[in-house]
Amino acid sequence: MGALLATAPVWPVVQPGDPIADEMLEPAEVAGLVPLVLVFPVAWALLGRSRPYAWRVGAGLAVWVAAWSLWTVTFGTWSTPPTVDDGLRWHLIGAALVVAVGARVRKPLTGRWMAGAAITTIGFAAIVATPVVGDPPVPPRDAIPLPATMTVLREETGCGVNSCYRRFTVTDLGAADEAALAPRVGCRRTGWLNPYELCLDLRHDEPAPAVELQVTYYNGRDRVVF
Repeated sequence: MGALLATAPVWPVVQPGDPIADEMLEPAEVAGLVPLVLVFPVAWALLGRSRPYAWRVGAGLAVWVAAWSLWTVTFGTWSTPPTVDDGLRWHLIGAALVVAVGARVRKPLTGRWMAGAAITTIGFAAIVATPVVGDPPVPPRDAIPLPATMTVLREETGCGVNSCYRRFTVTDLGAADEAALAPRVGCRRTGWLNPYELCLDLRHDEPAPAVELQVTYYNGRDRVVF
């Protein structure tokens, strides 16, 4: 219960005002982060039961959760690269060490102990799964399969505030080729652990008979508009 209350600073109704309002955590983000943050306190509630020093370790975990909450609402952002992920990862690593030290003495393999060990395993998996995000990469040439019949007149790459792109100016792109590319136009995630979206934009370069194709890796979680 103490660890749960320690997450209060990130709750939507409690979060402090921010000069950039859309940097505040949204309810869906809080609903995803808080259960991960509480994995190791819950594991200790099962593993540490009946240990004479259990309350000390539990209090330490609650303080560690409070430190994560205050750091996240004060310094955490989804900008590029996002620091919320880094804060979560270091919190999980620290909490894992506390639980590992506290549970170093073996106990009988009761159902409660085994449940605690299973939840601890989930916590370690969360550490591995939390993405390490840097600047978005420039999309490779084959990020999206392009028609082999087109002729590339110009190719260029570049990066903006929260995205990097590869742009092609092409000719000989027939109606059938455009129809095949149409379902790919827009942005979509390319993997569970990939924080960036892969986008395709297609527009005609009037009045020249050329078509501009732009493939972009975009950090969709960065909601700040500069």
